[in-house]
Amino acid sequence: MIEDIFRTPVFSVQLDLDNDRLYKDCLKIKRQYKGRLVSNRGGYQSGQLLGLEVDSFKELSTTIAKQTRTLTDHIRLEVENVKDLWCNINHYKDYNLPHEHFDAYNKLSGVYYVKAPKDCGKLVLYHSSKFVEHSWGVKIPEGHHNEYTGSVWRVVPKPGKLVIFPAWLEHSVEANLSKSPRVSFSFNIA
Repeated sequence: MIEDIFRTPVFSVQLDLDNDRLYKDCLKIKRQYKGRLVSNRGGYQSGQLLGLEVDSFKELSTTIAKQTRTLTDHIRLEVENVKDLWCNINHYKDYNLPHEHFDAYNKLSGVYYVKAPKDCGKLVLYHSSKFVEHSWGVKIPEGHHNEYTGSVWRVVPKPGKLVIFPAWLEHSVEANLSKSPRVSFSFNIA
């Protein structure tokens, strides 16, 4: 008998939201508020957007909360609400360093893509043991690893794509090699 004992759920779904409106509202926020430097290298990352009276942000937060139930029902995890929401605008060569969103409250994290041109940089999710590929996958050609032998999982961004994963899962974002911006929202769920 083979049992998979430690599994990592990643949920993704394609949404039909008003991305043009979300983009315009992100640009307004960028003009009004100074960005912050966290894991981002280059680009703009807003502060907390929850609590602002912006209808598109409220709709996005409500939609994220509804979609989260699909994942939490499947893994039997109780969550309360979307705790944090911020926007990211990344231009040519902007990227995010490996990081996680773990703290005493965050249970899940994720990203929603508003604009995602070709070659804008993939979301990279890291196996919780970085040794797996060195131990099991040393003779497997790049691109042929599977969920057992690989140490990274790359998610291709697409406008309207929502991705939710455990807050403790380390992740990064590859450099945007497009001349157009990659625009997304990140969030935490408590």
